[in-house]
Amino acid sequence: MAEIANWGKHKFIVSPSVIQSFRDMTIKASCETKDKTSDNQKYVERKSGEATTITFTVELNALTGVQDVYGEAQLFRQEASEGATEYFYLGPSKIIPAKVMLTSAEISQIVYAPGKGNVWISCDVKLTMKQASAAEGSGGGSGSGSGGGSGSGGGVRIYYCNTSGEVKYVSGATEAKARENMPRSGVLWASQSKSEADAWAAKYAQKMAEAAQKEGQNASKDKTLGKGTEKMNRIAERNAMEEP
Repeated sequence: MAEIANWGKHKFIVSPSVIQSFRDMTIKASCETKDKTSDNQKYVERKSGEATTITFTVELNALTGVQDVYGEAQLFRQEASEGATEYFYLGPSKIIPAKVMLTSAEISQIVYAPGKGNVWISCDVKLTMKQASAAEGSGGGSGSGSGGGSGSGGGVRIYYCNTSGEVKYVSGATEAKARENMPRSGVLWASQSKSEADAWAAKYAQKMAEAAQKEGQNASKDKTLGKGTEKMNRIAERNAMEEP
């Protein structure tokens, strides 16, 4: 069974026997701004970040192995009314480094079999989820969804490495904030694990060392050429003095 995502009590699965997935996922981030004017030029400044919004449509179909189409759809509806809040895991990682609240569930395209129980055959459920906690600047380490899925490292950590390949974590939840806290020399590296950042930094340090070595060779070559030119100039001066 291949679990591609999970949120709360819900698992999204793609396997030979069950397909319970989603489509049209959109993640929207924005910020609130205020208008400013300077020297007859209007511009905006950031006031605060808006809650990240995630929208997607869940496809429930008994013909693809979903056991209880009606029950799953109604659970989404109930959770939207209650404002259920959980981490959303896409694969092993949190889709954003914060919990999300289910704020809307729209059930449509309902197909059911008339008769006893009016069994639902299929339907679509369009979900809207919104960020329900502050973003985790550190990425959060390992975690697990209550639906049984697990994650190892939600979110991204910001590191920097200097020219020697030394890697350090930079405080600040955003790259812009991290740049304020990093030393002048070095580069930023966004990663979900320090081991990954270490591997990248080693390659970076090697490239810097190779560049420095090449620069040193060029400098030595230029110095040698300079000595040769100086010697030729002295010979020319001496020849000029010996001429009648």
